[in-house]
Amino acid sequence: MQPSLPLSSESRVWPKKKVFPLQTNSGLNKNYNEFGCYVHCIAKIAWDKGGWDAEDLCEHIMSVVDLAIKYGILTDTMRVMDPDRIFLLYGLDVGYTNRHESPDRKCKAGEVEILYFEAPGDLQHFVVGDGSGNVVWDPYGESKTVRTGKLVSKRIFEIRKVV
Repeated sequence: MQPSLPLSSESRVWPKKKVFPLQTNSGLNKNYNEFGCYVHCIAKIAWDKGGWDAEDLCEHIMSVVDLAIKYGILTDTMRVMDPDRIFLLYGLDVGYTNRHESPDRKCKAGEVEILYFEAPGDLQHFVVGDGSGNVVWDPYGESKTVRTGKLVSKRIFEIRKVV
């Protein structure tokens, strides 16, 4: 008797992992492209932690932005008024310390950080940190503000659960 071929002998095409769009992506609106770094960091963290996924990432981001503006937790100029509730719109329950933490504050287990940089010329920018103040993801890809500026403060969030 001949051995049978394994059932998995046919070739399979595995789906590629989606690449999270940069803030400058043309699928995002102009205000978002220019001023949405903080809210984009929130979206990225929630996406990384499994809070959400969508076929069209930019379309989903813009639908959450529209809801956040409607609820008054984000302004139309992309100023974040309530980061906890924006995280929740992305399916991630977090607790925010509700203060600007010092640059040397280290994250505890279960916490994530968004770093705030300033540079000469009134440049300001938010990026995702590694918990120790190092940049792990920049919504612009590689911003001048991070390259030429300094870390001023952190926003620390405790990840509670995916909802």
